[in-house]
Amino acid sequence: MHKERLQQLILKMLNEHQSIKSVTATGPDFTNVEEYYFTFPDDKYLWSLTKSSDGEIHIFFYPNKSERSIFLRFGPADIDSFYRDRLKQLFETVRGKLYGFDGVLSDILDEEL
Repeated sequence: MHKERLQQLILKMLNEHQSIKSVTATGPDFTNVEEYYFTFPDDKYLWSLTKSSDGEIHIFFYPNKSERSIFLRFGPADIDSFYRDRLKQLFETVRGKLYGFDGVLSDILDEEL
């Protein structure tokens, strides 16, 4: 995969975060990895983000939504440093959607405007 296209994808996911759906979590488990599965855009493709105990974040793509053992994985070596920071933002965005917390924050903070 081309590095530039992956970096564009990260920005698109951040800019269109409302299209991130069906967030579920696993872990942390015995490997100390925090993982969030989600679909984007809307319910079209399955993705996940992992964060290891050392803070390294990877993004996974699953070509078959019902089969999580087949995937493509991309990490820090696959993207430039600017986009590594955006990947961290994306991780926090997805984590915030887990229990609808992003909606709670928007509801409370947008009320004040």
